[in-house]
Amino acid sequence: MSNSSQQTNEASNAPPPMPPPVANPIDYRSPNLGSVQGQSTAYEHVADKVGMVPSLRGSDNLISLLGLVIGGAIGGTAGMVIGALPVAIGGGVVGGFAGVILAGLYLGIRNLFRK
Repeated sequence: MSNSSQQTNEASNAPPPMPPPVANPIDYRSPNLGSVQGQSTAYEHVADKVGMVPSLRGSDNLISLLGLVIGGAIGGTAGMVIGALPVAIGGGVVGGFAGVILAGLYLGIRNLFRK
């Protein structure tokens, strides 16, 4: 292979040049991201006081997830003690559902007193 063909191959493998930077980039922040830490939006206020709408708070969703996991684990363990695997699966589903209901009751009461 000649030296000029080797240089051509190296040049064709180079990445394309970067475009010039934009002077004023567009702000792509979604309007649904919520508020600044510690401040409440109107949506969150309605979700806390009225309910029946999904919560955007990470802490509320984490409490619901914990209710699902802990309730499912307790129900599944109780199902294994009582019977075989199908009973344990059913116990896990029922326990997870009960855990989410209890977590929702806790969140509903807690959020009534949230400022």
